[in-house]
Amino acid sequence: MQFSRQLVDQKEFSAYTIPFCPDGEIGRHARFRFWCRKACRFESYSGHNRKEFFMTRFYQMKKWIGFWAMMSILTGFTSTPLPGKESMASELVDIQIVIPNIQVELKYATADNFTGQIVYPFHQCLLLKEAAFQLREVQAELEAMGLGLKVWDGFRPLFAQWQFWELIPDERYVSDPRKGGRHTRGTAIDLTLLKEGKELAMPSAFDDFSEKAHRHYRGASPEEIAHRELLQTMMEKHGFIGLPTEWWHFDLIDWERHPPLDTIPVY
Repeated sequence: MQFSRQLVDQKEFSAYTIPFCPDGEIGRHARFRFWCRKACRFESYSGHNRKEFFMTRFYQMKKWIGFWAMMSILTGFTSTPLPGKESMASELVDIQIVIPNIQVELKYATADNFTGQIVYPFHQCLLLKEAAFQLREVQAELEAMGLGLKVWDGFRPLFAQWQFWELIPDERYVSDPRKGGRHTRGTAIDLTLLKEGKELAMPSAFDDFSEKAHRHYRGASPEEIAHRELLQTMMEKHGFIGLPTEWWHFDLIDWERHPPLDTIPVY
């Protein structure tokens, strides 16, 4: 069947015939009319003009893809490239992209830790996006007070959790990897407070496996207790919860709903 230009749009198109547009249908279906107009517009190009038409659309697509890719990089929303099949793994981000002013000193990426050896082979502190954005709020509020955060550990691959468990099979200090662990989910972080680039005094050193590290230990100095409680108050205010036996360890409140990730970041 054929129909005249009056059935499409007299102002815009010439009298092209469209074999797949039946008589009468174009008047009743606006969506069909739209695609018929598209077909008419395409029919108006021929030979060299059709090639130019496609090239114009191609370069427009490249321009928009490039624009949104750049916006993703600038806003820090790009996912960390990770191998593996876990969907949550693609949501891990480097916290220094999300929080440029935060200090990172990953203890287990060096031999400066209680094991005396390098536990995992990367130096980026990774967290799930949700946890990283919550931590950004903590850093912002502390900066207004002249303080900041220093991070010792974030996401930890499952194989690293097994190494810790073999050394210290005590759930007060190390999560049982058979239950998934905490750091393996990208929702846990070990950190402390800084002032002018220096660590504030705390009741114990990092990875102290004694009562001094417990959150309610009262044998420390008033200054150390005040610093510990300030860190706890700020973290809890922004969606984290502390581990009772380690003043430096905090989990995202709903950490248990996130699956453990047995993957290694690639950089």
